[in-house]
Amino acid sequence: MSKAVYESKKGFSAAVVIAVVIGLIFILALAVPIAQDLVTSANLTGTSAVIANLIPLLLIVGTVILVTKMYN
Repeated sequence: MSKAVYESKKGFSAAVVIAVVIGLIFILALAVPIAQDLVTSANLTGTSAVIANLIPLLLIVGTVILVTKMYN
């Protein structure tokens, strides 16, 4: 890779910030409510219900980790 390619990856670019915001909207406003609805409509009990109820939380935690890793 040329030096110009390495230099272009430094700092925050508008395209990356816009992509992250769009990704956050899709995950937090679309995927989490759908996952929550699927979990509640599954009528699970016991351990499987506990594990399934963690799915929306894990989506949120994974999103936060992904965003922080992108700018680190």
